Amino acid sequence: MRGLAPRLLFAAVVLAASLALAAPALGAPAVDGIFPLKGTIETNNKIAAGPDGNMWFTQSVGKEVAKITPSGQVEEFDLKLGEAALGIAPGPDGFMWVPTTNKVTKFAPSDPEKTKETFTIATINADGQIVAGPDGLMWVASKESLVHFSTKDPVGSAKSVTFEGKLDPKDIDVAGSLIVVADGAGPTEKPRIATFTTAGVQKDFIVPGEGAPQGVAGGPASGQIAFTAPLAKPEQAGLIAPPNPAAPFELSGDPFGVAYGADQAFWIVQFAEGGLTRLTQGGNRTFLPGLPKETARQVAAGPNNTLWVTLIEKEKVIGPSIARISGLEPPVPPSPPSPPSPQPGPVPSGPQPVVLPQTLLGKQPKKVVTTTGKTASVKFAFSSSTAGAQFECSIGKRVKPKGKKARFVGKGFKGCKSPKSYTLQPGGYRFQVRAVSGSLRDSSPAQYTFKVIHVAPK
Repeated sequence: MRGLAPRLLFAAVVLAASLALAAPALGAPAVDGIFPLKGTIETNNKIAAGPDGNMWFTQSVGKEVAKITPSGQVEEFDLKLGEAALGIAPGPDGFMWVPTTNKVTKFAPSDPEKTKETFTIATINADGQIVAGPDGLMWVASKESLVHFSTKDPVGSAKSVTFEGKLDPKDIDVAGSLIVVADGAGPTEKPRIATFTTAGVQKDFIVPGEGAPQGVAGGPASGQIAFTAPLAKPEQAGLIAPPNPAAPFELSGDPFGVAYGADQAFWIVQFAEGGLTRLTQGGNRTFLPGLPKETARQVAAGPNNTLWVTLIEKEKVIGPSIARISGLEPPVPPSPPSPPSPQPGPVPSGPQPVVLPQTLLGKQPKKVVTTTGKTASVKFAFSSSTAGAQFECSIGKRVKPKGKKARFVGKGFKGCKSPKSYTLQPGGYRFQVRAVSGSLRDSSPAQYTFKVIHVAPK
């Protein structure tokens, strides 16, 4: 109960500020909300984006896990884990997963306490960190242990991965096709970022400076790795582009957690500086202030181009909190090169054929879309071979009156823009889109049939 009165006072101040900043900001990245917690978070309590659009994190004191909504509403859940957990991650099955000593627990974000299920995996040790691998398996790094398992059969599929040297993992992530572990094994081991293929082939990247790394994050497309090493002398962070060696640089202020943002840059928490450094994949750096000094520890990317940062208690300044950073706009893709100007030719005589605009269908949902809820969201992208063309969309639901052929019933074509999203109940559907140029319309709209089915939560 240390510092209770100051903690409550400053929590109230922070809450008032958070309510004033409840709507995420647009434009340049900025801290636009700090939200107090009931429980306590410490240095290595992780935070992760859930499949439900909320952020989920573990707590060292109080109920073991909690969520924070995009608007900053906090709710805690008692999973009766028997010990405080550190790591947390979403699985490919739509559940959140939390490792503890000799166990792993999953729960559905919709109702954690009623859906939680615990599995015994004796090879998982204390202080486990967890991530969903590129192979569809869950990977857990804990003291002297690296284990992966399938969410369909956690106990029967659990397999230990052999590694070289000692292992004291501080963080785990995925970089392209690699599993990446920040290893803080201690002074007898070389400070390293250990990478593993999904087949278990290990390659180490030594971190200069004789200080164990702390945070690690991977670029999902580039496979690039960012890391922090606050115990190095001097303090440092760096980039790794496998198979090239680590490229560290000095970064003061106790660099700690690191995450890959929607803006395709890495974000590094600087505990002592009260902010984060934005590190581009090309190595350029800028600093974002706005957090109380000596509070920020872990960071994770969230929905709507946001970052979420855990803040530990600092007496007479702030209680345990979560900060929101908004405005991480993804880079605008470069415009395609202009086609070469047509060369003048002879002017044809007589009536010319009418060229109708053509419609090209791009990204679309799977043929079978599953949902555990009442509805599912689907999205379509489309374009036209005619420059400046507009579009009209139609969505029809499959019906089969008794004794008649099945058909699709909808509201006809309406003006739309790419991408076009729909929220649909279970059933069969046909999506159509046609390009429009002036008074001309594509006479053969692009179309795509699919169905939405409801499945029970596992």
